[in-house]
Amino acid sequence: MEIRKSTESDVGRMMEIFAHARRFMAEHGNPNQWGPRNWPPESLIRQDIAEGNSYVCIDEGRIVGTFFFIFGKDVEPTYATITGGTWLDDSPYGVIHRIASDGTKKGVGECCIRWALQQCPHLRVDTHGDNRVVQNLLKKLGFVRCGTIYLETDHAPRLAYELTLSDQNAAFDTKKTDENAAQAKASWGDTEAYREYERRSEGRSDGENRLLGGQMMSIFTEFGAIRSSDPASDAAQALVKKLQGFISEHYYSCTKNILRGLGQMYAGGGDMTVNIDRFGGEGTAAFAAEAIRFYCRQRP
Repeated sequence: MEIRKSTESDVGRMMEIFAHARRFMAEHGNPNQWGPRNWPPESLIRQDIAEGNSYVCIDEGRIVGTFFFIFGKDVEPTYATITGGTWLDDSPYGVIHRIASDGTKKGVGECCIRWALQQCPHLRVDTHGDNRVVQNLLKKLGFVRCGTIYLETDHAPRLAYELTLSDQNAAFDTKKTDENAAQAKASWGDTEAYREYERRSEGRSDGENRLLGGQMMSIFTEFGAIRSSDPASDAAQALVKKLQGFISEHYYSCTKNILRGLGQMYAGGGDMTVNIDRFGGEGTAAFAAEAIRFYCRQRP
């Protein structure tokens, strides 16, 4: 299933999907979440699109679902106050709202949430107390119920959920993980690349480090999806190039020699291997390392 940003030309189809979602909710014991207000209004959807926070799900060329997604520091004002509990993590987070599907494709909601996790490893979501479908999905995906928040529009209560994968990204945070920091410094401490890493990392918050770690892990999730294929395939080589570009953009200039060394570390059996395989599935680290080896061998 493909996910892309919504456009103005999608609005008609999106409103059809929201109408179907309202009917589905009413038929499954949840008539009050969207029904009484005919939620969401078209004006809000157009605003979401204009601000770049609206997405659609495409299956075989047809829009089958839609949702709102944004991430950053304190991006949802409604979440500033929570009762009956507390949030788990105060780092920057992603928020998903207005998930809806037309009912023709199974698993649209799960696909949307997993996509969002690839963009940001820390998510917050709220839902109506009668929306058992979403509650069960959030439980399945490992979200924790943290308390109750209240909508700004009518102060209606919503169940608040959170999922943070930051602990699973710890092996990629060399500022926080002594073992990996020592390993990196021992390998590259006297190099310009390591000095560049230290310069770029200076002043970066823990939340920003976790966010970058999650974005890197999303690349390994993509590796995991094709790990049964040939590491020399075009798809695998494109992912290596994507990984190299990400590292160069956010950490240090990732030369061929450095990339080759990273590949060896990824498959070396330590925390990095464990975390990569946790996100992409068993064998992902080894597959990525082999793809990196081929990539480096083919390029000067």
